[in-house]
Amino acid sequence: MPGAKRDDARSRRSQHFLRRTALAAELIAGLELARDDPIVEIGAGKGILTEALARRSRSVLAVEIDPWLCARLRERFGTNPRVVVREEDFLETRLPERGFSVVGNLPFHRTSGILRRLTEGPCVPNDIGVIVQDGAALRRAGWPFAPESLQSLLLKPWWHVEVVRRLGRGEFTPPPSVDCALLSMARRERPLVPMTRADAFKDFVSAGFGREGNDLARNLRPLFSRNQIERLGRELH
Repeated sequence: MPGAKRDDARSRRSQHFLRRTALAAELIAGLELARDDPIVEIGAGKGILTEALARRSRSVLAVEIDPWLCARLRERFGTNPRVVVREEDFLETRLPERGFSVVGNLPFHRTSGILRRLTEGPCVPNDIGVIVQDGAALRRAGWPFAPESLQSLLLKPWWHVEVVRRLGRGEFTPPPSVDCALLSMARRERPLVPMTRADAFKDFVSAGFGREGNDLARNLRPLFSRNQIERLGRELH
């Protein structure tokens, strides 16, 4: 059956679409997106999130790499002046320089690359709301949703990160092999670490998660003397 074959191919490409329009509307309502911000949607798919976004935002750029899905999106939203459909790989999409938000149901195998572009690239959004694998969301959110990780600590000086909602695999078609979550990331107006010190901060945190397991003192020995490490331990105790 052609439809089943398409679903199998999309499952291999980590494409899992929301099943319920009502859930899509609830998820968008749960995100604190500025109403004046244009929205860039990653992986618009069949348009279930696009429809909810178009009701809430003044403009939506729906990016979809699949030609067949793009054709369906253009049929569905061709008369909606708020929606522009672009057939393109998101990693190659030209983004606004400032003042925009990003929403999407991310292909699992490209989650890291997409989030890296959004948080470290030259065009950084104000807000990000993306559906990702549950584990990927928890690793980036850290405390109080999960133990802090290297990924969460590298984000927090510049982003407020939270898990808005957990989503069972049955909410998707085809269903993924793991549960998912809606991850929200809001750019801090006043970063905790200035960008001029960003590289030093990242080197320090990365060193703390070095090759010596959970032994922080041992991991930091290449950077600090024994006395400095002992003093740091006393001050942070």
